[in-house]
Amino acid sequence: MPDWLIYYAAIIPVTALAGMARGVVVVEASPRSGSLITARMALEQGRDVFAVPGAAVDPRARGTNHLIRQGAILRNPPMMCSRP
Repeated sequence: MPDWLIYYAAIIPVTALAGMARGVVVVEASPRSGSLITARMALEQGRDVFAVPGAAVDPRARGTNHLIRQGAILRNPPMMCSRP
């Protein structure tokens, strides 16, 4: 199966998920993760994006920390996901 087909086969369900949800919570995300694609799709569809901060030196937290710097709603602990 070509790489581009695998990519699009993964993106279609992510788009549907982001469209059905009221918001998306990103707990961990490396800089090139599917979580960030989901967050971007949610923003494009007018949904809220919540992010849980991580340690600055942890590569798995770079994506969530970037989302927070870009304006995602900060949530810590992650169970509190209502708008401020």
